Amino acid sequence: MPTVREVMTADLRMIERDKRVSAVAGILEDEKIGAAPLVDETGSIVGIVTKSDIVHFEFVGGDPIEARVSEIASPHPVTIDGDRAASEAAKIMLKKQLHHLLVVDGEEVIGIITSMDFVALAAGEKV
Repeated sequence: MPTVREVMTADLRMIERDKRVSAVAGILEDEKIGAAPLVDETGSIVGIVTKSDIVHFEFVGGDPIEARVSEIASPHPVTIDGDRAASEAAKIMLKKQLHHLLVVDGEEVIGIITSMDFVALAAGEKV
């Protein structure tokens, strides 16, 4: 099994935590991504937002035009080291019922591994 680094998506789209939910929904849709890390003014990761977070927020009556994405994002994203086996990432994702893990090298976020990365791997499209 390859490493997380070999399977992950390295080109991350960072989202500023003060963006409006409606703007973030548009970004995720336009860029065809399911999640993005949130960053503060210094560029530090402070959370992760997913399409599911946005759908849930709107379903319960939240106002995506007024609300900031930091209000709906998960503040403590699960991470995995890029040098770990991809199978370990898959086990974490299954156990915690996640579709996205941020990939780190020490303190630095270097990518994201998603359930779609595993689909691509199984289809022979990765590594």
